[in-house]
Amino acid sequence: MEGTRHGRLIANSLMDVTIRVKSVRPFSVKQMGVLLDNAHLLRGTGQRNGICEVLFAASWICGEFASMLSRPRAAIEAMLKPQSTTLPGHIQAVFVQNVMKLYAHVVKEGMEDDGDEDEVADIHALLEGTLPMYVQSGDLEVQERACSVMQLLKYMKKCRDRDQDILPEVVALFDGEMNPVAPKAQRKVPVPDG
Repeated sequence: MEGTRHGRLIANSLMDVTIRVKSVRPFSVKQMGVLLDNAHLLRGTGQRNGICEVLFAASWICGEFASMLSRPRAAIEAMLKPQSTTLPGHIQAVFVQNVMKLYAHVVKEGMEDDGDEDEVADIHALLEGTLPMYVQSGDLEVQERACSVMQLLKYMKKCRDRDQDILPEVVALFDGEMNPVAPKAQRKVPVPDG
């Protein structure tokens, strides 16, 4: 698999099928979680290792359909491994964004089920401890996303210390699913005046 140039095509196909075919989603999400757990097999060492592009799709699918993921914490931990910083910047950026989506999902589950506050606190601490490696990234998009997430985490902690409940607002940031849109649909939208 190392050296393939079809990683981006595979990633796009995985995302397209998962988004459009609802009956496949649960299976796809489960497999993408497994893929993230085994990301070390796809990282490779060469510049031409395009197969790591499927990690982009795996991360996005797990974040977007987090409710179908049986072990969101495992996916979060997989995306926060130090080796992830060797991936291309656009993949790291998607990791940072989807780690936060998964965290919001864990928070939502905790709110709905009067769940385990310790689990939420553990993941919060994990994020605070590991996201600085992304803040130091050479890629500006990764830095920006990581800084934004770090500031959001600090604000959440500050509010929690003041007994202010902002968790519903944090969950609302990432709530809802994306709907499939045809590639030519944008052409059909009229250009606004001005």
